Amino acid sequence: MKTWIPTLTTILLFLTTSMAIPRKDMFQVDWQTVQIGKPISNVIQSTTDRKLISISDLGILSMLTQNNGQASFRYKFEKKIDIRVKVPILLQSNVHVNGSDAFVSTVNFQDGLSSVVFWSYEPASGVAFIEKEIGFQSHIIGVFQGSFNQDYIVVLANGEIQVLTSGYVASSVSPSQSDTFQDSKVLYNFDGTLIVLLKSSTGGVSYITLDPTYSVPTEWKQFKGCVFDDISIPATHSDSIICDNKDLYQFLESFTKVKSSPSLITEDLLLDDLATAINTTILAYQLVDDQFLVGFTGEEALIYDLDDSISKVPIYKFPFKYDPKEIESLSVFIPDKSKLSFTSILTVSKNLVISYTPAIALDVEINNPSVANAWKRDESLAYIVSSIIIPTNEKPDLSISDFNKEESTNVFSAYVNRLKRNYNLVFGDESKNSLDRDLHFGLVKTLVVLTKNGKVFGLDTLKHSNTAEPKKEFTNSEQINWVVDTGLYNLVKLYNTEDVNEIAILDDHQVLHKLDIEEGKLVNVHPRFIENNFRILNNHEGERVLKQTQSDNFYSLIVSDDKHSVQGVHVYNDSEKSTWSFTLDPEEFVLDVVSRSYDNEKVASNGIETTKRRVIYKFLVPNLAVLATYKATTQTLHIHLINVVSGEILQTLNRKTTQPDSLHIIFEENFIIFTLSESANSPDTIITSIDLFESTIPDLHTVHTKPWTPRPDFITYATQFFTTLNPFSSFSKSTVSDGAVFNNTVSFVPEIEVASFYIPARQITSLAISETRNNIAMKMIVLHTDLGELIGYPKFLINGRRSKLNDNKKNQERWLPPYNPVVPLSDRSQFSHYRNVIGSSQDIILSEPTNLESTTVIAYVGTDVFVTLVKPSGGFDVMDLKEFKKRD
Repeated sequence: MKTWIPTLTTILLFLTTSMAIPRKDMFQVDWQTVQIGKPISNVIQSTTDRKLISISDLGILSMLTQNNGQASFRYKFEKKIDIRVKVPILLQSNVHVNGSDAFVSTVNFQDGLSSVVFWSYEPASGVAFIEKEIGFQSHIIGVFQGSFNQDYIVVLANGEIQVLTSGYVASSVSPSQSDTFQDSKVLYNFDGTLIVLLKSSTGGVSYITLDPTYSVPTEWKQFKGCVFDDISIPATHSDSIICDNKDLYQFLESFTKVKSSPSLITEDLLLDDLATAINTTILAYQLVDDQFLVGFTGEEALIYDLDDSISKVPIYKFPFKYDPKEIESLSVFIPDKSKLSFTSILTVSKNLVISYTPAIALDVEINNPSVANAWKRDESLAYIVSSIIIPTNEKPDLSISDFNKEESTNVFSAYVNRLKRNYNLVFGDESKNSLDRDLHFGLVKTLVVLTKNGKVFGLDTLKHSNTAEPKKEFTNSEQINWVVDTGLYNLVKLYNTEDVNEIAILDDHQVLHKLDIEEGKLVNVHPRFIENNFRILNNHEGERVLKQTQSDNFYSLIVSDDKHSVQGVHVYNDSEKSTWSFTLDPEEFVLDVVSRSYDNEKVASNGIETTKRRVIYKFLVPNLAVLATYKATTQTLHIHLINVVSGEILQTLNRKTTQPDSLHIIFEENFIIFTLSESANSPDTIITSIDLFESTIPDLHTVHTKPWTPRPDFITYATQFFTTLNPFSSFSKSTVSDGAVFNNTVSFVPEIEVASFYIPARQITSLAISETRNNIAMKMIVLHTDLGELIGYPKFLINGRRSKLNDNKKNQERWLPPYNPVVPLSDRSQFSHYRNVIGSSQDIILSEPTNLESTTVIAYVGTDVFVTLVKPSGGFDVMDLKEFKKRD
C-alpha cells in the first residue's frame, strides 16, 4: 500500500494545481499556425472533397482543402539514427495518386535509405492511414505505374528496379549496374513495354525495356542523342521522346531520330506556331494528362487540346499572372476534361508563398468568383530563425481630458465618475470592453518572428484580439497583424529595444539593422541606437560579440568559436578587460552557457517557508552562470555552476550520457533544471532539478566556505570578489562594486538538493520556465515533446528537495509531494490539447509576463507557432464575472 500512496498524492496535487488554463478558456485564448513547408510534389486526390496532397522539403505530407487551403491532415516523415538525431529528407521525395481514395508517397533520407508508403484516405473523417511502408537500401529516383494498374515500378539510385505488386511484394527486375543514378523517366510503349530512362552521375542516359511480364532484361543500353535533362516526353503512352525541344526520337528496338524542328512540343506541334497564332510569346507551358497543353503568356493561361493538332487556337483561357522571376514551381490540375473552368493552378514563389488559383474564380465570362476560392499560404512561417515578444501599447484608463474634468469638479462627483468607469470596465458590455480589459491586463502582446527569407511577422498573442486589422491575405494565420519583407536573406537574430516600435536585427556579419514597425521598413541605424541597447565585446580570436544590455558595469562570459575555451570579461564604462580564461581538454567542448534572466531585485522571496513556519534561504549570489560541457572519451556531461566574476566553479554535477545534444537547461533564481536522454535506446527523458541554498538547515543564514586555489591560467585582474564572511546573506540587490578587496582564501559554496525524474515515452525538444510580473505566483516548467505536445509541470513537482522528504519531514515545505521517480502525464498538463505542434531544429519557448500575476503568455516557435495563456496559480487574481453576478 505504501508504494502507491506517494503516486496518488502526486497525481491529486498535480490535477489540482497544474491546469494550464481554465476549462472555459480552452480553445478560446490559444491558437496555432499550421505549416507544411515548401511543397516539392503535389497531386489532387480524386475524391468527392478533392484534397490537395503535398509533400514538402521539411518531410511533411499534408492534405489541404481546396476551397480555403487549410491543412486537414499532416504527417511528418522522420527517421532517427538514434533517439535524438533525425535524418532529413531529400528533395526527390514525391507523392502520386493511387486510385480514388488512395495515394503513394516516397521519401528519401540523407543517410542513403528510402521508403515507399501506401496510404488510404477516408473522406468522412478527413484522415489518411498508412496501409504499408516498404524500405529500400538506396534512394528512390522514380516511382511509376506498372503495366497493370495495381503495380508500381520503383527505380533506385543504384540502378535497381523493383516491381511492387498489389500484395506489396517487391521483386527486382533489372540487371546489375555499377553506376549510380540521379533521376528517371518512363515511357509507356503501345505494345505494353515500359522504357525506363535513367540519369547517370555524369548526366548521360541509360535505359532498359520491361515487357508486360517484367522479365529481367539482359543489358542496359545507352542513349546518346542528348543529356537526360534535355529529354521531354510529349505523352507518357507513346513511343517517342524529344531532345533539346527540336529532335524527335522514336523507339522501335532502339531510339532513332525521325524529325528535327525548332520549338517542338509534341510530334506535330510547335511552340512557335502557337505563339504566332495568338501574336504573343508563351513564356512557359506544361503538359497535362497527355491531352492538354497549358501555356502561360504572363497575363493569361491558355489551354490547348493536343488531340487537335491542326488548330492552333486555345480551347479555353483565363487571366493568370505569371512571372518566371518570381515563381519557382507550378502545377496545373484539370480534374474534369469536360469542364475546363474547373482547372486550377498551384504556384510556389521564390518567397515561399503558395498560391492556389481556380480558373472559375478568374474567368471574366463566368464572372462569379464566389463559386470558388483563390487562397495563399505564406510558408515563410515554417522557417523561423529568431523570435521575440514585445508589449502592445496599452491604452490608459484615463485620458488627459478625464483628469482635467475630475480636477474641475468636486471630490464626490469625481469619485462617482471614477466608480462608473471602473464598473463599466468590469461589468459593461463584453464585446465593447473585452479588448480594453485585455490591453489593461497586459494579455495582448505581439509575437515577432524572423524567417530565413528575411520576412518579419507581427502576430497577436491573444486569439482574435484585433488590436489591428489582421492580414487576411494568407489563410494559414489569422493572427498576423503586419508583415515586413526586408529583402535580406542573411538576418539571424531579433532584439527588443526600449522603443516598442523599434526592433534591432542582427545579420550573419554581425551588422545591426533597425526595423521601424510603424514605417514598415528597415531604417538607418544611428550610433546612439546601438549605444543605448548593446555592448560590443571581443573574444579570444578578436571577433566581435554582441551583448544586449544597458549597463555600463557588468561581467560576462564568452565561449570561443571552437567551443574549447571560456573567457571572462569585465566591462566598465567604455573599457573592457579580460578577467580570467581557461581551456578545456581537447576531447571536451562547451554545450551551453545559461544565466538567470532577472536579478535579485525581481526576486519576490529570498527563502522557502516550511510547514513549521521556518525559512530555508535560497542561494542568490549574483553573477552566476551554468556552464555545460561534454567529454566524448568518457561520455560524461558536466554541469558546472561558475562564478562569472572570478571564473571559479562552485559546484559540478556529472552525468553519463551518449546523447549530449539532447540537453536542454534553464537557470532561474536558485534552481537549475535540465532534461537529458541517457542513451540512444531510451525512449524516456530524465529531468533533473538542482536547487541551491545557503544552507538546508532552516533559519540558518550562513553559506559554506571552502579553500580556493586559483587556476594557473587565472588572470589576477579579478579583484572584485565577495569579501563578506560568515554570517552571510546571498540576497544582495547589487553586484560587487569596483575596488572591493579580493580574498583568495574562501569562496561561498551553495548547499544543493538534487532530484531526477523520468518523463515516460517522451523526448524533450525545448524547455522554458514561466515568468510572472512579480515572481510571486507558482512557476511552471514548460516543455515541448517529440510527439508535438506542449506540456507543463509546476515547479514543486520538479524539485530537488522531494528526494529528502523521508529523512527530513519536519522541514517539508507546503505543497511538496513525496518523491516519485515518474512525473505523471495528465491531460490537464497539455497546453496544446489534441493539437500536433510540429517542431524544428531551432525551436524555442518564450515566456512573457502579463499585468496579472497569475497569468503568463507562452509562445512555442518551431515549424508551427503555438501561443496560449498559462495560469499555474489560476485562482490568484481571476474571477468568473458570470458567477459573480449570480451572487449579487
